[in-house]
Amino acid sequence: MPATHPEATGGYRRDIDGLRAVAIIAVVAHHAGIPGFPGGFVGVDVFFVISGYLITSILASEAGRSGRISLPAFYARRVRRLFPAMIVMVLASCLLGAIVLLPVFGQQAEFGRSAIATALYVSNFYFWLNSPGYFDPSADLMPLPHTWSLAVEEQFYIVWPPMILAALAAARRGQWRIENVLKALVAVILAASLGWCVAETLAEPTAAFYLLPARGWELATGAALALWMPAMAARRPLAGAACSVAGLLAVIASITAFHQGSMFPGYLATLPVFGTALIILGGRLAERNAVQRFLSTRPMVGIGLLSYSWYLWHWPLMSLTRAYELEMLDPARDAGIALLALLVAYASYRYVENPVRFGRPGPFRRDGSTLAAGAVASLAICLAAGALIVRSAQEAGRPSLEALAVAKADHSPLRATCHQDLPFKSLAPAEACTVGDPGRTPSLMLWGDSHAEHLSPLMQAFAESQPAMPVLVRSFSRCPPVSGFVHDDARVQAGCRAFNAAVLAEARTLHRRGLEGVVLSGRWLRVFGAPELDRMRGAAGTRSAGLASPGLAEGLEDMVGRLTSAGLEVVIVAPLPELPYDVPGCLARRPPEQCDVERTVADAQRRDVMRLLEGIRQRFVGVQILDFMGRVCDVATCYAERGGEIYFRDDHHLTARASRELLPAARAALAEAATPAPIS
Repeated sequence: MPATHPEATGGYRRDIDGLRAVAIIAVVAHHAGIPGFPGGFVGVDVFFVISGYLITSILASEAGRSGRISLPAFYARRVRRLFPAMIVMVLASCLLGAIVLLPVFGQQAEFGRSAIATALYVSNFYFWLNSPGYFDPSADLMPLPHTWSLAVEEQFYIVWPPMILAALAAARRGQWRIENVLKALVAVILAASLGWCVAETLAEPTAAFYLLPARGWELATGAALALWMPAMAARRPLAGAACSVAGLLAVIASITAFHQGSMFPGYLATLPVFGTALIILGGRLAERNAVQRFLSTRPMVGIGLLSYSWYLWHWPLMSLTRAYELEMLDPARDAGIALLALLVAYASYRYVENPVRFGRPGPFRRDGSTLAAGAVASLAICLAAGALIVRSAQEAGRPSLEALAVAKADHSPLRATCHQDLPFKSLAPAEACTVGDPGRTPSLMLWGDSHAEHLSPLMQAFAESQPAMPVLVRSFSRCPPVSGFVHDDARVQAGCRAFNAAVLAEARTLHRRGLEGVVLSGRWLRVFGAPELDRMRGAAGTRSAGLASPGLAEGLEDMVGRLTSAGLEVVIVAPLPELPYDVPGCLARRPPEQCDVERTVADAQRRDVMRLLEGIRQRFVGVQILDFMGRVCDVATCYAERGGEIYFRDDHHLTARASRELLPAARAALAEAATPAPIS
């Protein structure tokens, strides 16, 4: 993200550095959880347009002057501009990660692998293949996911100059104007990449978010500006002002209206991308319009100059702090960290970036040695990250940590084959998801979200103790068993509604063959909302919060009505307490008693939900509520761990072992629901 920009069309533009300030403020505020910036991630799209514009301006200017492009000189400039600050940030993060991150649960090892990917500028591929997604809460504990955008830009830097050289050669052979050849090339890239982006956002949104083919059109939009703008008149005040105002409004609308559930990038990305293009164009047509004057103010330009380093430093500092504080989110704290990162960015800009970029000391003096220095620096990161990976493997072997690692990974054996997620196409085979005698029609069905999945070991234990009562398990991530499910992510909502419709139809069909009861389990504290839960976890709760919708209570009641009217018995599993921390992580850092929750706090979490469930039980015949609170709590405390048994694998999912241990408390209710009603 270069900070200065000698354009082909007329020198340095202060307003573009000011535009960088808008982008970086949006990104940092979004990551800090500051209200008003739900779509702040679009700041990266603003950066992409600016990069495409500046790099193409520079390359086109060089080609126009000399008829050629020096690739070694270009890449040496990129190394001097980008590598020093990035190398310092990653090495410092490795050191802090060795202190703050845990050697178990893959924290240090995963960080080490992502650092190697960052050093090689392929971190976008790494996070595409190895993380649930940019917006997943797990990203809060990863210090380097923000480097995906740096990788995309670097990959653009690798392919775009040779493409320009090929265009130069083609123009010479065909005796065409180089400008026309480049314009045609950019138009093809922009159209093809945008089309692929829209299609891939629907089919594979994670790939569309992280990979260059779906982002190339954003960089190509900037390149198109660099190629078309020189021929435009420089003084058209009304048109310029209109472009700048419309562009700024589009960017602001994106920042304030988009959110992590938006179908992004897709066609939505056209709003911030073309908005950015309009701002740049407006500054060309009328350089002193109101928007450009605002962007050219000293504070905005100053922040823009620091934007690259601020981008580098803000996320590792926030992420490592969250890891140390056991995933607790706090916008006030993170806003303070963002300001600290800005100070670090200033130090980086003054003492690392500029001295190397402009002073060109030692190996950075010549292009060849600069490229060699960049390779050595990347090797240094790989060695440091490799050392961290080796160290974490040694530390994780300690017996106390091994027990925690076992608990963290103690999932249901059915998880891999039966627990479903997006994209939903069809139900998993019933025979593979039936515990007990798979040759018999299930007597019971377990249905719900991940809180059904974590009860499947209990159902296995029940079916083993009652061979004549097999249980069919149906679970889908983020999908409670309610009618009319509403979610702020349209993909989750559509997938969940399709899954629930399929399961309901299956239950009705199986009832005619012998299915007697359905056990409904969901993360009710999130589905119906639990203010006490957010207060316990901090000001912002978790980034996954937000399922609660006023219609979901009626949705559960409607689903229970559908099942009971079909003649099925219904068992609703009451919510267990949710703890403020990831339990294995907390036990790795703190004494067990500091990871527990007072019983009064847990009761307050679920008071409203229990009242709602009890109301449903009273309205329908044949409905039971199955409550396991007494198995993990006594009158004073709800335990993370007791008697050497770790109850939770995170902050709200039971370990498979703890799930099986619930059988004595569940046997009678499950057997009653699985037994045919006597014929009167």
